[in-house]
Order: sequence, then C-alpha cells, then structure tokens
Amino acid sequence: MSDFDPKSLDNNTRRMLDVSTAHISQETCDAATAKAISWANTGPTEFGFIVYVHQERDDETHNDLWAVIEFARAWGFDYVMFDRDAPHLPEGAALPVFDW
Repeated sequence: MSDFDPKSLDNNTRRMLDVSTAHISQETCDAATAKAISWANTGPTEFGFIVYVHQERDDETHNDLWAVIEFARAWGFDYVMFDRDAPHLPEGAALPVFDW
C-alpha cells in the first residue's frame, strides 16, 4: 500500500458549481460555447461550458452569465459548469430560469 495521503491534494483542488444552462439565455450560451464573450474565460463541453469565476468584466454584456458568476463567487466557488442536464438551482438562489 502507498503512503500517499489524498489530503495532500487540498491545495490542488477547486470548487465547481454545476448548474443548468437554463440559468442563462440561449444567446449567452451560444456565445460562451463559441468563446465569444470577451470578459469570460469559457471552455466548451459536449453539453455546455465551464467558466472561471472572476471578479471583473470589461463591458456590461451577458448580464445573465455575470449574475451566475456573482452568485458562485459569493458562495466560494472557483468555476461554474453549465450543463444542459444539470438541475436548476433552488428558487432561493434568485437566478432566472430561461425557457429555451
């Protein structure tokens, strides 16, 4: 058996919030998966995208995405995974759900 302790990876881990793509508009989702939002570092996936939770943006576009990033940052997350099959956040999260 190895002497490896998984706790030694604590400094190498990040928290990720998994949410439905329905928390953003289809326009924003399309722009994010095309990596066409100048202020967001997005990584397309098969069913959505991953975005880094950062603190500033250089324009006021895609406010729906920014609202989710602010929510995630407030709760200590480093990344958000938007996935079409992920559940919606509870109503108490106060984030919209788009019907698309």
